[in-house]
Amino acid sequence: LWTYPVKGWQPFQLDDVLLAEVLWNKGFTSALVSDTYHLHKPVYGAGRGFDTVIWIRGQEYDPWIVDVEVDLDACPHHRLRGDETDKHWRPLFEQYLRNATTFKREEDYYVARTVRAAIEWLDKITQQQKDNLFLWVDCFDPHEAWDPPEPYWSMYKPEGYKGAEIVDPTPGPVEGYMTPEEVKHTMALYAG
Repeated sequence: LWTYPVKGWQPFQLDDVLLAEVLWNKGFTSALVSDTYHLHKPVYGAGRGFDTVIWIRGQEYDPWIVDVEVDLDACPHHRLRGDETDKHWRPLFEQYLRNATTFKREEDYYVARTVRAAIEWLDKITQQQKDNLFLWVDCFDPHEAWDPPEPYWSMYKPEGYKGAEIVDPTPGPVEGYMTPEEVKHTMALYAG
């Protein structure tokens, strides 16, 4: 009742009172560090009231890497439905694949980059100030695409699984789209 979880993904209004603004008026130094793609869309105003805002780019379908020359091999990790939804989901998954080309080590994944940036902000700010700090760290994961780095990719994998490695299933009913084994494997990737 006292925050805005019931609003969904929509812009904050000018008369919405945000915690960062309240704390700024009380002399707090604040930062928002997030990899949540929707929060960094300028129209939302999620960074309003923060002294520092650090956006970690590339999560989900963020149009971060736009090089059309990037080799995209979607087949092993994605399955379209073969219906009218394909024209919507194919370019989104291709954007995910472009962004994921930055993954070389666990440290390159969005959660690691987000937490590292938050720690760096804390290290710097606490050299100058110890009290009246507000840090909001917002990680989008676990969220599709479910593509954890190793060892988490294999950690919960069903024994003997030989099916498709679908990391970003097209939303909708699974019957006729994914086998029960594929669903279990996708749940294992989520757990990872």
